[in-house]
Amino acid sequence: MPISTLEVRVDKGQKAARVAGVVLTSREMKTKKGDRMAFATISDESGQQEAVLFPKTYAMYAEILTEKGMPIAVTLAMEKEGERLRLSVESMAPLENFVGHRPQITLKVGDIEVLQPLQQHLMNGEPGATSCQIILSRPNTGDVTFTLPKRITCTKQLLAQIEVLDGVQLLQ
Repeated sequence: MPISTLEVRVDKGQKAARVAGVVLTSREMKTKKGDRMAFATISDESGQQEAVLFPKTYAMYAEILTEKGMPIAVTLAMEKEGERLRLSVESMAPLENFVGHRPQITLKVGDIEVLQPLQQHLMNGEPGATSCQIILSRPNTGDVTFTLPKRITCTKQLLAQIEVLDGVQLLQ
């Protein structure tokens, strides 16, 4: 969603948003406890906003902030404090990770033994918008189809990890 619409959206009660943009500037600070945190100015074609990265979030994403101008996807928590819009980063990743975003993926599994490593790849990733359907192909009893209870973030890296598993086929 465009950055310029965030204030209107928070006024309507929305508490979180995902935006695509670039980091224009960032500045590191230390908390009273001495932990590192940062403020980053994120921009897209519609405007720019400053967001805070609290210590735990900053520790996870500090490296991304050093890549000025790199397209990123940012999940933000939003709130209004008086007339001021306050944004805090919950997650961020290079936008290239989301290229080929899919609302659903379907995986066909030919060997029950591969379900454990497949489950680890799928369930250990970031929550996201992609539902995952798995078809377990059983020669004697027929196919069993189930959908994961958790939606996932379908990245190029995740798809690459799945593709190398023997007996797993990406159908869509």
